[in-house]
Amino acid sequence: MEHNNSNCQFSGVCHNCKQQINGCESACLAMEHLYHVHCFLCCFCGNQLIGQIFYNVNGKIYCEQDYKNLGFSPNYCDICGKIIELKIIQALGRSYHPSCFRCSVCQTELDGIPFTGDQENRIYCIPDYHRKFSPTCAVCKKLIAPTKGSKEILRVVSMEKDFHVDCFRCEDCGIQLSNKRPCYPQDDHILCRKCNGKRTPISRSLQVTPVNSPCDSPNVTPRCLPRGRPRILRSKRE
Repeated sequence: MEHNNSNCQFSGVCHNCKQQINGCESACLAMEHLYHVHCFLCCFCGNQLIGQIFYNVNGKIYCEQDYKNLGFSPNYCDICGKIIELKIIQALGRSYHPSCFRCSVCQTELDGIPFTGDQENRIYCIPDYHRKFSPTCAVCKKLIAPTKGSKEILRVVSMEKDFHVDCFRCEDCGIQLSNKRPCYPQDDHILCRKCNGKRTPISRSLQVTPVNSPCDSPNVTPRCLPRGRPRILRSKRE
């Protein structure tokens, strides 16, 4: 249910006929759009709606009587449970008042701001979502999240631990490990082949096998892999 404002001075283009508007005598403001008085009509019966109660249904305007006669059901906000009379936000299969559509952690209004939801349809701004759900690097202890401007998360999983790609290095010499430079883990330690050989007694050194880190395609769901099998995982945030 909405009301219009016809007591102000307007200058702009009519949302209905797309013609120029000049002066408050011939215009009104409704649903954040300007209309000529003679263009602000019920889309069903054509009656003028200046000074009348009207309803917005998917961008179409109805007078109160036609709204009721046509059997439209009001939208209820999923947060506060009240009828949504003005602007509506529909996300995750639910309806919200703009003022109710907020991050469940920081309570920032998310109208026009990137957001995401969890399996229980709780709403989050992107930074809070990653703070809550992103894995932590086993080396630097920081969150593994997309770099600025990217939607893709890239991480290495090895020995049931998560690593930034740049943090996945030999613990002894610091060289970065990759597909071309495999990891030779030993007793929960991430090592290159050379450093593994230095730590391994001669009687065992011939039995050491490399563990490659094949690259997965985007959108793969991150998952923990069997002990001693590191892989580089890419996951994409929608």
